[in-house]
Amino acid sequence: MIKTHIIKLESIIQDPGLKPVIEQVNKIKKANKRLKHFLPHPLSDHVIISNIKGKTLILQTSSPAWSTRTNFIATEILNYMRNEGGLAMVERMKVKVIPPREESNTNINSKARSVEPISKHTSDLLKSVASGIEDDDLSDVLERLSSHFRNGQDAS
Repeated sequence: MIKTHIIKLESIIQDPGLKPVIEQVNKIKKANKRLKHFLPHPLSDHVIISNIKGKTLILQTSSPAWSTRTNFIATEILNYMRNEGGLAMVERMKVKVIPPREESNTNINSKARSVEPISKHTSDLLKSVASGIEDDDLSDVLERLSSHFRNGQDAS
């Protein structure tokens, strides 16, 4: 017979070894609220405090562009977080870029690719180039591409 042990969440949270971790999480939560209030919109939607390590405030942004904007006002952020953000010990700041994840059940390779239609002129050019190429594989690909023109919508 297999015995299973069910551990209550309360007993895990009350573990003295987790107390510093819980305190750190709460400290970061409070600091994030203050940071969000301080940052201008739309920057505030793209920057969070991901950690506080010693005297270093670690921010996370969703793209290099937001990272640049954040670094541009780094002095103001540090001063605010030290003086009004409850993080008097912070002396440095790092900004990390972590792009948002795609949906976990989405496989990039399984996505159906849509082919944008091309103009009749482009289609004719592709056919002409395909007929003059000796490489059969490349010629076939160009022929297939030429078939994706916009019927009745010549964009040339």
